[in-house]
This record gives sequence, structure tokens and C-alpha cells, in this order.
Amino acid sequence: TVFAIPALLIGALMIFVPRIEYHLLYKNCKNEVLTVYPQWLVQMTLLLQNNTVANAIIQSRETAPSIMKNELDELIERIDKEPEKLTSYTDFFKFYDIREIRNSMQTFYTMALNGSQNKDQQLATLLESNYFMQKQAEELIAENDILSVKNMFQLPMAIASFKLIVDLMLMVMTSMPALLN
Repeated sequence: TVFAIPALLIGALMIFVPRIEYHLLYKNCKNEVLTVYPQWLVQMTLLLQNNTVANAIIQSRETAPSIMKNELDELIERIDKEPEKLTSYTDFFKFYDIREIRNSMQTFYTMALNGSQNKDQQLATLLESNYFMQKQAEELIAENDILSVKNMFQLPMAIASFKLIVDLMLMVMTSMPALLN
């Protein structure tokens, strides 16, 4: 019975740590996508001035950030198989469900269907939404910087608290046999 409480704590940790790690990794990857996507979008608008949407996407893959390369490969494959389907475009980073990415991909879809009609207006719309996304990315980077500074102070406190709890449990466990006798 003395080891029941530590066993329960260790069991709870074993159950919840993978979930917590998953959510942290998901959030980090989503934040990374939010920070690099506006840069890629600017590159796409430049490439779209002289290329079709499909060709611009293929050309952008070469210089795209590494987190985007697999998704770009899947996007290129979907566009090759079903260029007329909207979902071929909107499934780009679907896992993260980012509205701004979905909206810009819908714009790419309409540009691919309509060709060069209203191309300048659609590119201007993309750049406006890109400004908003860049602003969000900068805020996200600043927030992460602030969080890392906060963690510098909270981590030593958490370690000291954990050590104190372990010491307290050891003290209780060593004094229990003496109290029971």
C-alpha cells in the first residue's frame, strides 16, 4: 500500500504523457506552418505572374521550407489526378484546419479554372490575406519568445517542487514502518 500512490502517479504519467507530447508537437508544427506559409504565398504570387497555378506550385517546391515539402508533393499529386476538384486544393494542410490556407487554396483553384482572367485582382487579394497571415506569424513568434523566457524561470521551480514532493514521499515511506510498530 505504501507504493500504491507512487505507482498510481507513474501509471497516470504513462497514460497522459504521450497525449501531452502529441498535442505539444501538433501545436509546434501548426505554428511552424503558420510562420512559413506567408513566405511561400509571396513566392507563389511571384511565380504566378509568369506561370500557371500547377507550374507555380511545382516550381515553388524547390525552395519551399522542409515542413511544406511533403504536403506540396501530395498537392501536386492530387492536382495531377483531379485538377478540376476543389478538394485537390483545399486538402492542403487539411490536418491543421487553418482557414487562411484553405481560403488561399480556393483562390488558387479559381485561378486554375479561370486562367488569366482577373489574375491581377486575385493576386492582390492573396497578398492582402498574406499581410494578415504575416502579422499573425509575427505575433506567434513574439508569443513563443515570451513563453520561452517565462519557462526559463518556471522550469527550475517545477524541478525544485518535484524534488520536494519526492523527498516528502520518501520521508513518509521511511517513517511509516516506525509508526505502524
